[in-house]
Amino acid sequence: MVSKEKWLGVLVIPFVNLINYYLTYPSIGWDSYTLATLSIDTGIGLMAWYAGRGIIFYLDHKVPYADGVPRRILVQLELTLLSMLAVIVGLTWLTNVLLSPKAIPSHFFTFDLIIFAIWILVFNGIYINLYFYQARKPHQKLELFEGKKRVLVTNDQLRFFEYRNQLVYAVTSTNQKLHSNQNLSDLEKIVGMDFFKANRQFLISRASVKSYMPDQNGKLICTLHDQGGDRPISVSREKAKAFKNWIREATVRL
Repeated sequence: MVSKEKWLGVLVIPFVNLINYYLTYPSIGWDSYTLATLSIDTGIGLMAWYAGRGIIFYLDHKVPYADGVPRRILVQLELTLLSMLAVIVGLTWLTNVLLSPKAIPSHFFTFDLIIFAIWILVFNGIYINLYFYQARKPHQKLELFEGKKRVLVTNDQLRFFEYRNQLVYAVTSTNQKLHSNQNLSDLEKIVGMDFFKANRQFLISRASVKSYMPDQNGKLICTLHDQGGDRPISVSREKAKAFKNWIREATVRL
């Protein structure tokens, strides 16, 4: 998602600003002043978009969906609304101080902010849907390497990724060992909900998990299926709850 959607704001914000102008102003004269203000507003909108985008990717690590979808969405809505509105208000105020002798129109703090808040909800809807669309694609192709040879595998063919000796290795369900030129954090965003970053060294699939049990200090010991023998790995205390929720999403307990 990171590489495919990073230019989305550049495409969406100019369109959104045009709609906002038609909603805000009864008549628009397309003169140099209008084009200048539209350009400035587009720049402010882009900065607000990418501020919100940064918060979403921060939350992917700190409050992942595996911790609970409702909680994640509520936290995301709150933080993106506050931060994106703060960017819009702050930059609008600064631009007005630097470029205009007039005060900011009163409708900006009433009607305009309501419109902005609605667009921020749309922004969240886009990213929430992107996440679940990405997460539910088990047969998407991932390019890995076997020496210099490029190998295309699907998510459901992968057992786990391991960071070792400055390289990221991928082990498939047939025990084929490949490597990736991406780090675990980027791979975590690509492979979706069926994988979990257990620690700094392992990104594991649900299918690879054989068992897990509590360890000292709130940690978990997770045992992975491996043709070379069962492999125990540690899940940190901070990630233990999210790991259990992730496992339970696709588990029927008897």
